[in-house]
Amino acid sequence: MKYFSLVFAVLIVTSSAFANTASIGGISYSISLEKCSSYIEYHLLETYFTTYDGNRYSMPLYDYDNGYYYYSQELKKVGSLYKTDYLMIVDTYTVGDYGEISLNLGSDDVNGNGIDDVCEKSMPFNKNITGNWYSQNNTGGLISGSLSKAANSAIGTYSLTAHNTYYAGDMSMSGNYTVGELSGTLDYSKTSNSITVAYTSTLMQSEETYEATYDIIDEDNIRINAVESFPATIFSRDGNTYTALVELSDGDLDTSWPDYQKWLVIIQDTNDTDGDGVPDLSDLSLPVDPPEPKFMPWLQLLLED
Repeated sequence: MKYFSLVFAVLIVTSSAFANTASIGGISYSISLEKCSSYIEYHLLETYFTTYDGNRYSMPLYDYDNGYYYYSQELKKVGSLYKTDYLMIVDTYTVGDYGEISLNLGSDDVNGNGIDDVCEKSMPFNKNITGNWYSQNNTGGLISGSLSKAANSAIGTYSLTAHNTYYAGDMSMSGNYTVGELSGTLDYSKTSNSITVAYTSTLMQSEETYEATYDIIDEDNIRINAVESFPATIFSRDGNTYTALVELSDGDLDTSWPDYQKWLVIIQDTNDTDGDGVPDLSDLSLPVDPPEPKFMPWLQLLLED
């Protein structure tokens, strides 16, 4: 797939006496399914996954560039289910079938943070699942199988069987899946009301750096202002942690359609200059501008003596 890219950009941060660093993390409500392959009477059958668009009768979302097809691989949560569109290619070039898949992955949330364990890198996941496939030719059937992932791993495996398919009868589908998490730092300046976010994601291979402005609403809430696909978002504080559910207009700008949009974003700031329990990020009692330097005209005279 093409690599994920969040957008936080707006204003370059200038250094100040009150610039601090916090940590930032994010968890996607989508996971990424790699393609799977099987053989039917010596014919190669490859199944690709891409963002669910709600219309199983239209070709799934894809991009074509210089002889290559690109799919988002997104399996996203829609209501209580996880959905993706699929495209089956026979012998590399021929479209065999397409439609949608709906999976019941459960709603296990051991740490109670409001996001399912299947989406979290820190949480183990090992579960038998069920679901359905629906073809554009008005056929469909059941899906059974399992997903498995170790704790503190971004990559797990899926092993599914789509029953009574048009091409292959009971067709096995297996491969890896990747959870979407980001982690990095957030530098902020209260002088310029600006932040710089530097992060890496499990869905990309390089570090990204973006900039934004922010406002302090009160000691318990800050607002990161809108820019491009990132909407104006209020983060609420609990201790030294600020949390928000962020709905990006587009999470992966490398694709031509919106995908990987919904994220739980967490900022943690351990800076507390005055020790009042409110992190510097939202502490209105701290001075905004650095103190004026004191001019001492007599210092040069002392040095000359």
